[in-house]
Formats: sequence, structure tokens, C-alpha cells
Amino acid sequence: PLNVPTSLPRRTTMRPARRNTRILKWLSFTTLLSLTLFCCTLQLSSAQVQQSDSTSPPSDISAQQLEFFESKVRPLLIEHCYECHSGSERQGGFRLDYRQALQQGGDSGLAIDPQKLDQSRLLMAIQYNNPDLQMPPKGKLQQTEISILTDWVLQGAPDPRSEIPDAPNNPTSQDPDSNKALGMSIEAGRRFWSMQTLSKPKVPNSIIATRDNASRPHSIETTSDAPQNPIDAFIAEKLYANNLTSTPPASRRELLKRLSMDLIGLPPTADEYSAFEQDTAPGSTERQIDRLLSSPQYGVRYARHWLDVARYADSNGLDENIAYGNAWRYRDYVVHAMNHDKPFNRFIEEQIAGDLLPDANQESITATGHLVLGAKVLAEPDREKLNMDTIDEQLDALGKTFLGMTFGCVRCHDHKFDPIKQKDYYALAAIFKGTKTFGDSNFGAIKHWNEVSFASPDEKQHLKTIDAQVAEKNAAWNKLKNEAVQKLREQVRADAAEYLAVAATLSTEATLNDWAQAGAKSDARPHPLHPRVLANARRFLESQSENPLFAVWREKAVIVDTQAIRTHYRELFAQADQEWQKAKAADANIKHLTDPMLEAARNAL
Repeated sequence: PLNVPTSLPRRTTMRPARRNTRILKWLSFTTLLSLTLFCCTLQLSSAQVQQSDSTSPPSDISAQQLEFFESKVRPLLIEHCYECHSGSERQGGFRLDYRQALQQGGDSGLAIDPQKLDQSRLLMAIQYNNPDLQMPPKGKLQQTEISILTDWVLQGAPDPRSEIPDAPNNPTSQDPDSNKALGMSIEAGRRFWSMQTLSKPKVPNSIIATRDNASRPHSIETTSDAPQNPIDAFIAEKLYANNLTSTPPASRRELLKRLSMDLIGLPPTADEYSAFEQDTAPGSTERQIDRLLSSPQYGVRYARHWLDVARYADSNGLDENIAYGNAWRYRDYVVHAMNHDKPFNRFIEEQIAGDLLPDANQESITATGHLVLGAKVLAEPDREKLNMDTIDEQLDALGKTFLGMTFGCVRCHDHKFDPIKQKDYYALAAIFKGTKTFGDSNFGAIKHWNEVSFASPDEKQHLKTIDAQVAEKNAAWNKLKNEAVQKLREQVRADAAEYLAVAATLSTEATLNDWAQAGAKSDARPHPLHPRVLANARRFLESQSENPLFAVWREKAVIVDTQAIRTHYRELFAQADQEWQKAKAADANIKHLTDPMLEAARNAL
């Protein structure tokens, strides 16, 4: 969990009230939120209609492509390419700091060939396969960076940079004294859809299309089709405006199915269908809604929506897809929050700063798993880069989850489409920089994420006792294992000629059972040979086709003359060992024998 301070949002609730329910009340939290955001989006569209086209991305670029370019591609271009190919620096007549220049190419032709994307000169340059075309000239990009640019080009190089930068070597002017507006203005930002407060809109007049007069809907205050709740009135208004009629009311069976699928994600059982169809007393629908809201499956159903936004996964992904052994605790926390009506402001606080709350507990600390989740390049050799990349991912998740904004773009420049500036991004990053995402341990190049123990002092002490017992058992086992390995090593060394002889009887395709039978104990062999050592010896010999030490083995193995192999190498190994002992007695610092064949035999042993 991370230690991140936060302000306190307004209080709302995670779930509608369960008692005295009406149709309006069973609309889920996410349904109401979707309606609100839809209305805010319409309001934003009308408020921003006079903004310049330069503040919106090209229509042919998807949201995923835009995010990929801003978070992955643009930073690479700025770091490795702008020095020579932006503003007044146009080496080779080529600029790539805005879309039109990139598409035009340079003196050598198109950088990106729209007809043959995979053969584009830009890809040829970064792959370093052509000694006359290598970019950047200071050194080849890392493989992950090459993959990013390759993916981008193969997508058709979608590029939102429509404006020609004013300042050389600068994709977006960030001079505080400049009169040019950078990205979204503060005033426009205040009208941004996710910055709008929730409001209670005026309910339209009770008008709805009647099925007996489809030619023109009219007011029907007194008909059976009159709105049953305020939401019906909004729908009726749109039906009226578009000369549409209302559909017939759903059957009780269909109504129960819709309620069940929406609230718990499961169809009703046969008994539930039957009970509802027979329950004709007033309030039967409300009772079904209360029953479904009280079901544990309600939390499971709506937790899935939140977990998607929170980028929940059971493993890390990316380069080292290691399992998050405790990710399920955060998942269960979200389910529990939904089922127990946790206030929404508390829900937010716990996920961002649950360990810093005055009443922090195991539940609130578990909630900060929200920040630990997310893909990370765990084997990144540059630890500082890993930390900053992780902070960027956390900020991106924070913006999307809680503010409806994409922060990833702001790592490199003021946001062009969301109300967030680069200085605000790094102010937030400074807060996250003081947190601890990774633990102090690692496995080789792989860093471990930080985890918090919930054990009591007594439990920790008991755990130390258990760890000491496990360490004692492991030490005993390691001692036995090392003794057995050393014994086997000495035995294999003594029987080296026998292993070479038996290795000539089978191919590298032989199974361990085959080798066990070939090296079994016999009258001529007082103890069996180890089958795995035999298999490894045979594979090793297959790779020694040029080694003069095994020339005799290769010659005799063709005719499977095991006795000749056994005799030759037994004598050779004995002579090598004998000569080495003599040499050591004469000179304790000797490093090798003068006879190359005997030295090779000694090394083989």
C-alpha cells in the first residue's frame, strides 16, 4: 500500500436505500452516474462549440490511439528525435514535430510509407539493420522503445499534432510569458464534464406517445401510459420529440429477468419466476428489488465494473507476468464495499490514502491496493526510471478513475484536451514520489512490490519461531543434499570411462527409462549409473564433434564398441590424474599440465 494524502470528496452512497423502494431507487449507482455524465457531456459540447479545432484530436484517431501516442510515442520522439528533427533543426530536410511534416518526409523520401508501412524508412532506421541508415545516430533504441514505434507505424502512425510548433525544438510552447493559450483554459476546464457537480434536473411534463394514436404523441396525464416515475418522463419527452410511441409494459416474467440481470448479473431461478408471477399484492416489484439489492451477488456484479476501471488483474503483466498473491484482498474489499453501502467519499479516501486516515484499519489499508495494481516493468534495470514510470501509471489510473481525465499525456506537456497542466502533474507526482511502491527485496533483476503485514506482535513472534524451525530443517536438508551431490560427483568421476561407454549405446532421443536400463547394475558393473547423468553426457558428446579429446569416442561409438571406449578413457583419465598429482607435488602453484591431451582429460573430469 502507498502513503498518499488526499482531500475529502463530498459524501454520497454506494447503493440506493433498500426499504420503501420505488422504481427510481433501484437504478444502480453506475446507471445514475452514466446518465449524469451523458447529460454533462451534452452540456460540455454546447459550451465548447466555439473552441478552435486545434483543441480537439483529429476525428480519425481513436481514444486508444491518442492515449498510446501521448503516453508512449511522443515522449520517445521528444527524447531521441527532436534534437535534430524539430523546429529550425531539420537535418536531412526532415521534421517530425508535427503531423504534416512527418507525412511529407525528408530529402531521402517518405519516412512512413502509407502503402508499405512495414517497409517504412523510419522502421529501417531504428532497427539498425542498414549501416547507412541508423537513427538515432548516438545509439540504438532499447527493444521496448523499438516495439512502441513499430506498433505505432504499423497502425498508420496516428498523430494528433496538427499545429506547427512556434518555438524551435519545442513541441508545445510552455513559456509562462507567452500569450498563446496552452491546451484548455481554466474557464473551459471548469466546464469540463467531470468537473460538473451533480444536479437535480427539472422533470419534463408528463407527455408520452400513446399506442392508439401513433401519428402524434400528446399529453396523457390520465392514461395508463402516464410516467410511473421521473425517469419515465425524460424518456417520454424524447419519444414525443421524435414522434415515437412507447413499447408495451414488460410481462412480469420479463420484468423479473431484467431486474435480476441488471442488479446481480444472474437470471432468476424457476422458483423465483413462479413466486413473482403469483405475488399480485401491491409492492411485489419493490420487494423483488429489495431482495436483489440484499443479495451478496449485487456486490459481485457491480464490483466488476469498478475493478475494470481500477485495472484489476491477478498478475503484473508486461515483461514479468508475476502473480499478485494478495490481489484478491483488494477485489474482496470492493465487493464488501458495494454490499455494505460504504459511503462513496470514504470509498475514494481509502483507496488513495487508506493508511493515512485517522481511523485507518486493515480494511482501509487493503483498499490502497488500488495503487499497487497495474502493469509495471519489474525487470527495468534503471530503478529511478522504474519508480517514475510507476508513478506515471498511478497518476494515470488516479485521473481516469476519480477525475475522468487522462493524466498520462501531461508527463511531457500541458494537456490539449483535458483541464490539467504539466506543473500540476508534477505536483501530484511529487506526492507520489514520497510513497513506497516497491519492497526492499528482489529476485535477480525483478523487483518486488511493497506489502504490509497485518500480523499482531504475538503472531509476528510466533512466525519468527516457525521461520527459525523452517530454517533449521532447510539447513539439515541442504546438508544432506550437498553430501549426496558430492558423493554422486565423486562416483561419476570415478566411473567416467563407464559413462562414456554406455553413452555410446543410445541416441540423444532416448528417455530416462532407456538410460536407466542401459546403466543398470550388472555383474560387470557393481552399482548402477545415474540415468540423468548418462542423458546429459550423451547430449554433451553430441556437441563435441570437433573436440580431439573425444575423437576415439566418436570413432568407436559408430560401431558401438563399448569395450574399446571403456579401456581407452579409463587409461587416459588415470594417466591424467597421475600426472597431475606428480605436477602438484613438484609445484603447488601449477595451473595446468603441459600435455594438451592430458590437460583436456583432467578438465573433463
